[in-house]
Amino acid sequence: MRIGCCLSPNTFMPEFKNTVHADQLFDVLTQGYRNIMNMGFDYVEATSGSVNDLQPDELQKLAELTAAGEFKIDYVNCFLPGHNRVCVDFEQARQHADRTFLNLHKLGIKALVFGSGRSRSYPDGMSEEEGNRHFKEFLRYCADAGSQYGIFTCIEPLQPTETNQINFVSQAIEWAAEIDHPFLRITPDAFHMAVGGEDPAVLRKALPRINHMHVSDAPGRVRPGKTGNDYLVRVGKVLKEIGYNGDLTIECGYEDFMVDMSAGLAYLKENVI
Repeated sequence: MRIGCCLSPNTFMPEFKNTVHADQLFDVLTQGYRNIMNMGFDYVEATSGSVNDLQPDELQKLAELTAAGEFKIDYVNCFLPGHNRVCVDFEQARQHADRTFLNLHKLGIKALVFGSGRSRSYPDGMSEEEGNRHFKEFLRYCADAGSQYGIFTCIEPLQPTETNQINFVSQAIEWAAEIDHPFLRITPDAFHMAVGGEDPAVLRKALPRINHMHVSDAPGRVRPGKTGNDYLVRVGKVLKEIGYNGDLTIECGYEDFMVDMSAGLAYLKENVI
């Protein structure tokens, strides 16, 4: 298994609020990449917003650095901004998706994690059936749009406090099977699994559709190993049993980025993979 680190300059996580201005993004991404790789991680995951908000010349410079082997983002998350509601304004969401996939393609990014809890939630007054219909239609659209560039769209189950659609890995499996698109996959998140009380054994059934996983400790969405909770150890046991050789991204808040991420990496190597 490879272990990656999430670089989230503008975090979407409700537990943490870090703000980085658009004119800082290029430096945050390039320096963050160097820091993460110097700590011994295998890859970097970033937010799609940090890519979309770059100036055209900055995006081109990152594309050149990527081609030269001096910079690389493997995956992105935090797909849609909160005001962009799939079940309310499909066209606005579609336009955002088109722009995002094009920008990701310029950097050679191969997977987009669809968390974005507020954006995918159906609003009050809309039935669950109608909300599901809208979201499934948009997932199909994203899978089709991403396929033009070889980019996978990955459903991320989120805890019920963040969204009213797809809260468990078991539900993501059912949706992915129903939509049945070669460019639609799943990104299970161990934090949301733990909060929801989901048995790690569900990963056995999810295996054929997993793109990669997010890991952190619950409660608190903190670095792996910080709480003393053994949930990640149990996750790791299942992953070994099913022969999972994919990627694990640490996605969490932190007090000191370098200290906490280094400790999380060491914990995963010693106790999970």
